[in-house]
Amino acid sequence: MLKILLDTNFIINSIKYRIDINDKLKDLLLEPFELFIINKTLKELEKKKLKNLTLKLIKNLNILPSKTTYVDDDIVNLEGYIVATNDKELKRRLRSKNIRIISLTNKCKYNINPNL
Repeated sequence: MLKILLDTNFIINSIKYRIDINDKLKDLLLEPFELFIINKTLKELEKKKLKNLTLKLIKNLNILPSKTTYVDDDIVNLEGYIVATNDKELKRRLRSKNIRIISLTNKCKYNINPNL
């Protein structure tokens, strides 16, 4: 089963453009997956304007504990996950470690980088 880690901006943009994350990922991946979030990401989302929608969306996600000061460092240091993010700097860091990335393109479509 694939493990997908959702980043803050990926969740916010998906909500902003009214994208159902589960449905879009099912169409993209065509295999079973589990969704994860880091607890510091959850705290970031609680501060956003879309708080109620966000909390409703993530209530069934698996929450991972943070091990560093910065969420991006936690994300880059995880192994065995595909990371869903639109953050350019984070994507650069993930690519340097050959971590697969799912991103939002054209405000309505998810895209995954090829197998590494």
